[in-house]
Amino acid sequence: MARYKWLKYEPLSVDYKTLSKVLQSKLYSDEALCGFVVDEVRQDYLKARFIVKVYVEDEIISPIGEVVRQVYTTFDVVRFELGVNISGILVVDPPRSLVRFINEFGLLTGFKAPVTPVDVNLMSWIEAVQDNFDDTILISLVECDGVVFDDGASASIKLTGHAGLDLSLKSYLGDRGFKLKKVKLRIGDSVYLFTSKGSVTTNADFEGMVSKLSLSLPSA
Repeated sequence: MARYKWLKYEPLSVDYKTLSKVLQSKLYSDEALCGFVVDEVRQDYLKARFIVKVYVEDEIISPIGEVVRQVYTTFDVVRFELGVNISGILVVDPPRSLVRFINEFGLLTGFKAPVTPVDVNLMSWIEAVQDNFDDTILISLVECDGVVFDDGASASIKLTGHAGLDLSLKSYLGDRGFKLKKVKLRIGDSVYLFTSKGSVTTNADFEGMVSKLSLSLPSA
């Protein structure tokens, strides 16, 4: 399974070759500790990585009770893509935090079009996906929160089903309001887990799906 996450980035125009040169002005090296590596650039597409070298100090106790300090190196890598068929920035298998990447990308581009996390209307996204795919789509999992009951209690709810769920949840919740957090779809033989944070986790060959899913992504 691989995870893909969209970030909001809406400049008036993007020259990917120029952007490539901008990113390479802060090229990663062992001495710099953090920077960018451009893997591929075309007139309509850019693929790159943002790398941070991290030193971690750890302490272990030896068999005779002595404290032994060890320093080891890890790397945080943000693999990302931009293109005419990609909404914003697509991050592939994102690390836990994207704050450093967002800040460094913004600094290099002069914050002319800031990069920000997205919080999408998941209902609109799933409905658009259903409109853009000819395959049979089954909804097998729905998670939502903000469900308010008559006594004022609120709840988070997780529903699963093999026969396909109704996205409106009216048969389960009536007219109660709710906010979708996660929806799992089966499209053909592939499974897609969508979240309201603008991410998709899938077992599918994602390259051919990027355009359709990006076009379906509602404005945050």
